[in-house]
Amino acid sequence: MKLHELATEYERIVDAITEGGGELTPELQDELEAVTDAVETKVENIGLYIINANATVKAQREEARRLSDKAVVNENAISSLKAYAMFCLERAGMAKFKTDRVSVSICNNSRPSIVWTKDVLDLPETHSRISLSVDGTRAYEDWKAGIALPDGFQVNQGKHLRIK
Repeated sequence: MKLHELATEYERIVDAITEGGGELTPELQDELEAVTDAVETKVENIGLYIINANATVKAQREEARRLSDKAVVNENAISSLKAYAMFCLERAGMAKFKTDRVSVSICNNSRPSIVWTKDVLDLPETHSRISLSVDGTRAYEDWKAGIALPDGFQVNQGKHLRIK
């Protein structure tokens, strides 16, 4: 197989992986194995694809972040305008306003907010909840410092592939 044919075949296989939700199926893995036996060529082509794909993902995430930021600004504007419209209706002593194009009304929320105003230690048992969770940061700091972790902790050191 010529080099440009290898690149085309890799691209076809990677497209199939992407179309399958990012999963490298056993069939696609067999196809990758069949493209070439030279591990150097195979790993180089995969590495180059990953570098390109990482750049694409970075651009997509930046665009998603930009759109998300824009949505937050628009949501804030909506919230401000709703508060101002409510202020206008309340100042005018109106609970409803209706035209042929829009209907605006002040309504009670379906559920009130309920807050405890005293010290949390004064909460009656019937209305309190205690929850426990693992302090993973403390466990990691102890492990890093060489302090033995209590029985029940398990440390798993993973591996990853670095591509430059």
